[in-house]
Amino acid sequence: MGPLSDKIWITRKARIYTEQRLLNNSLITQGLMIFYSFGLVSISLLNITNPNKFLEIYSIVSAIAVLVLSVFLSSQRYCERAMMIKNCYIKLDKLYLKAIKMEELSDQRKIEQIESEYANILLNVENHSDYDFLSLRYSLRNNKNTNLPRLTFFDFIYYYFSKFFRILITIIIFLLPFIISYIWLKVFNYVSLN
Repeated sequence: MGPLSDKIWITRKARIYTEQRLLNNSLITQGLMIFYSFGLVSISLLNITNPNKFLEIYSIVSAIAVLVLSVFLSSQRYCERAMMIKNCYIKLDKLYLKAIKMEELSDQRKIEQIESEYANILLNVENHSDYDFLSLRYSLRNNKNTNLPRLTFFDFIYYYFSKFFRILITIIIFLLPFIISYIWLKVFNYVSLN
């Protein structure tokens, strides 16, 4: 492999991690919207069977929050972005095979054309994140034949911290309605007692 084919291969693999991350985000947000909607319906049913002024206000505030959240999450277009990334790395795969052939033939003119084509492919799609690139490097950490920089101690720390932080944020987002409900009940119980 030469420098250009290496670059194309690395970009392609990093984009595969980007697609996986975006699809994972899409799955989480869909689950989140189902979970929040179910909670909202449950609160509404509870209010119908046991009318309560504070529960009614909470239900209205929750409905507005779920609406705003659903608009925000749908604007992220995770699935659409993942599809664009997938198209990109499929094109990069074809380009990678062409680059290897031209590097073997030492055809500098064709290599320059491939480099231009590579740049054009990348112009039409978002870049992978640092985390995606780090995930690629982490996955190849035991591969002695890679040209990627070796993971440092700080890279390992950053990788595991990022992974932990993403899981923690996901858990907090799913627990948020319970936390807010608990606080809401405590505040309004305190207000109603005074």
